[in-house]
Formats: sequence, C-alpha cells, structure tokens
Amino acid sequence: MSTPPRPRLFHVERTADPAVLRFVCHHPALTAAAPGRRATSTETPLHALVVEGSIDDIAVRDGDVFVRAADPAAWATLAPRVRAALLAELEHLDAGESADHWLLHADAASPAPSIAEIQEIVDTAAGAVIAAHGGTITVTSVDRATVVLRPEGACDGCHRSDDTLLGAIAPAIRSAHPDIVEIALGTRPEAARQPRPASEPVRLPRRIRPAGRGSCH
Repeated sequence: MSTPPRPRLFHVERTADPAVLRFVCHHPALTAAAPGRRATSTETPLHALVVEGSIDDIAVRDGDVFVRAADPAAWATLAPRVRAALLAELEHLDAGESADHWLLHADAASPAPSIAEIQEIVDTAAGAVIAAHGGTITVTSVDRATVVLRPEGACDGCHRSDDTLLGAIAPAIRSAHPDIVEIALGTRPEAARQPRPASEPVRLPRRIRPAGRGSCH
C-alpha cells in the first residue's frame, strides 16, 4: 500500500508592494537556496504565466517565493493560479528533482547592487521630502532580488509610508536595477519576512485588497 502524500504547508502573504505576493512554501530545499531572481524553465505552469504576461518577476529569499504581477488588480484571480503552479513545483522537488530544479538556482545575469548604491537612489528620490518632515529611510539589506528599507523618525510607524515607497522610492530603484523584485519595509531581513498589518496571510480565492496607501510627508 502506498503512503499518502504529506499535506503541503503553504500560505500566501501580502508585502508592502501590492504588485508582489510572498508565497511561503516551507520546503527545506528552498530554504537552502541562494536568494535572487529566477528565470523559469519552459514547460512549467509558472512559465506559461510569464509568457502570457500575467507575471513579471519571480524571486526566492529565505525559502519564500516572491512573485510580481504585471497588474496588481489581477491578484484576485491570479493568486490561485500561481499557488497551484507552485504546489506542482514543490511536488517535483519532493520527487527528487532538487539538484536541477529551476527554483533553486538564482539568475546570475547581474550582481546585487551595494547598500550605498541603493541608499543614494532612496535619498535622491525622496530623501529631501522625508527629511523635511523629520523622517529618514535607511537601506538595511540588499541582495540580487530584494531591498529592505527601515523607516525612522517621523516615518517609523507612519501609515502613509507605503505610498512614499510605492510612488517614489520603488520606481526609482527598479529603474536603476530592474532585477529587484521585492522592496520591503522592516528593521532587518528577518523582520521583513514577518507579517505586517498590511501583509497578513491572504485567504484565497477571495479578492485581494492592496495594502494601505497615502504619502509620508
């Protein structure tokens, strides 16, 4: 008698950017994988979503898979499709395909920018406005796919900081470094992975509402 497969621990969280969802897969092979952007192999369900233009980017960090939608409003119908595709990929990993599986290998097309480079972009994009109102935003962590920012002063806990991130800082960072998939707010990389009030688990397939918006000024 064959052993029934174990239930797959899996949930979805919002991030500071409404276009990006974090798929928390709890798979040991992914936990050990190098952080960075991923190029899907052909003939996979996720690759089909990339080809049709629904998904712009995929990245892995600390065992989680970050997916950027071409249209944030599409997540209500797109998230269940991405979830099903990732569950299929996890089945491939369980079947012993870990060594060559595309999710485990970072796209080395471009090196990660330095913290100093990203901080200069942040300061140019929004530093003067933020400083004028008693706040700062400090870059705390950078890898090939993720930037973590720490709001301080008047920006710390400000419910309008997300709009500054989305409206000014994130576009400037991605314009200079297109491989950056996730731009998160947190005190350190580990903190950025914890659910925030705007990053609670997403219950599928109900409509996903974007994180709160406003501007930190």
